[in-house]
Amino acid sequence: ELVEILLVQDAETPAELVGLKKFTAAHVHKDGNPADADKSNFQLFVSSFGLPQQHKFTIRLQKDLAAVSTWWAERTLKEAQNGASHEAIQRLVEVLKAVSGDPNHPVLKEVYRILGERLAEAVLKVAEKLLARDAAKVESSNVPQPDSALHAAEGIKAEMVQAVAMGAPPKHPAMARSKEIEVKLRMEEKS
Repeated sequence: ELVEILLVQDAETPAELVGLKKFTAAHVHKDGNPADADKSNFQLFVSSFGLPQQHKFTIRLQKDLAAVSTWWAERTLKEAQNGASHEAIQRLVEVLKAVSGDPNHPVLKEVYRILGERLAEAVLKVAEKLLARDAAKVESSNVPQPDSALHAAEGIKAEMVQAVAMGAPPKHPAMARSKEIEVKLRMEEKS
């Protein structure tokens, strides 16, 4: 199943799931019912011809699109709520947007909130790892290691900037703790 793959690695969205909304719109007559359309300019009529809005196949396509979009929206939200990584959430969001044709699908607001939290938590894990690495380096040496502290602080700052650009809330508690670690390392580097 595509969802299971996307939870652990990148995968192509199947072509048959992409652009369903555009496909449906392209096959519906633009000006209401084609039977009522002005046919005096037959070339124009033929170039704009499509199925009537209430045609059984048009209705079926719209129902199928709604069902597929709803399924992907619910599944994306469920996986985000169940602890999927920020990378997996981003991959699922891309499929949802491709399937629904809606980059502002209503469920995305909550998914993006969860994604922001995951990104902030990931930054804190990196900050703690860099702090521990710096502490180990300092402990294993008899001389001060200002370059190690500076390198770690710069790494944390870069992670924070990238996470905010990807949607992490800058004032999230994990981001604040990461900033504290960055400042602590910068203080170590100066002393």
